[in-house]
Amino acid sequence: MDKLERYLDRVCRGIGGPREMRQHIRQELREHLLDAADRHKAAGLPEDRALEQAIADFGQPDEVRSGLEETHGHRLLGVVIYKALDWKEKTMRAKWLWTTWAHVAVIAVLALEVTWIAFARVILMPKFQKLVQDGAVDATTRSDPTVQWLIGFMNRLAWAGDLLGTGWALLLIVAIWAAFEWQVRSENKAMIRLSALGTAATGLAAVGIVFAGAIVIPLLLGVPHLVQAAHPAAVP
Repeated sequence: MDKLERYLDRVCRGIGGPREMRQHIRQELREHLLDAADRHKAAGLPEDRALEQAIADFGQPDEVRSGLEETHGHRLLGVVIYKALDWKEKTMRAKWLWTTWAHVAVIAVLALEVTWIAFARVILMPKFQKLVQDGAVDATTRSDPTVQWLIGFMNRLAWAGDLLGTGWALLLIVAIWAAFEWQVRSENKAMIRLSALGTAATGLAAVGIVFAGAIVIPLLLGVPHLVQAAHPAAVP
C-alpha cells in the first residue's frame, strides 16, 4: 500500500485546482489501481507483484497526470468558476451587511443630533432667555464679542428651526433625496448616499456643539456677576 500511495503522490502532486478536486481524482485512481491489482491476483500473481503490474500498466506518473488534466480539465474549470461565484456572493453579502449597518448607524446618529437640537430649542433656550432677562447675564458679559456671536447663532438657529417647523424646508429635503434615489444609477450610489448622510451628521454635530456652547458659555461668564450681586444679601 505504501507503494500505491507514493505513486498517487507523484501523479497528483502537480494537478492544479482546489484540494477537494485533487482528493476526488486521487480516490478515483486508487480504486482503478486496486481493481486492476485484484484482476492480476485472480490471474495468479502474488499481491505485491499484482500491485506492481497494475501500476506498470497504468503508466508513468507524468503521463498519467497529463491524461488526467486533459480528461478533468473541463471539470476543474467548472469547479474554479463555482468557487469564484461563491466567493463573489459571500463578498457581496458581507458588503451589503456592512453597508446597511453603516447606514443604520449614521441615521441613528442623525436622529440623536436632531433630538438634542430640538430639545435645546424647545426646552433650554426659553429658560436661557428668561435667565438673561432676569440679569443672570449682565450687560458687560453680553457685550463680549464671543457671547454676542453665540447668542446671535442661537437666534439664527431658532429661526431655522421655525422655518423647518413650517414643513417647507423638510419637503425640500425630501424632494432632493427622492430625486437622488430616482436619477442616480451609479454603482457607487450607496457610498454617495452614505457620504451625504455622514456629511449631514458632521454638520449637525457641529451645530449641536455650538448650540450647547451658546447656552452654557454666557451663563458661565455671568456667574461672577451673580456671585457679586448675591454676596451683599447673603452677608448679615
